[in-house]
Amino acid sequence: MNDKWHYRIMYLTFFSLGIITTALAVSNGLFNLMLYLIISSIVILVLSCTYNWVRGVDYMNKNHPEYKGDDLLSEESESREKNNI
Repeated sequence: MNDKWHYRIMYLTFFSLGIITTALAVSNGLFNLMLYLIISSIVILVLSCTYNWVRGVDYMNKNHPEYKGDDLLSEESESREKNNI
């Protein structure tokens, strides 16, 4: 129970700090700089996720060529599992 409140207070604190930082940036005319920083951070995050995803697909292709991924979201595999039981 205490952890739940701890995390709520922590998120509220971070949100408040974000609001204060944004207000200070706007008042000092640094909003464009902050916007560029946020957009570049998002681009770096997306590129990092894409790179790791491609690396994972390549790893699975090299080390487990027989795996086709049909068992993940395929309806056919669900119907086969039901029929086997």
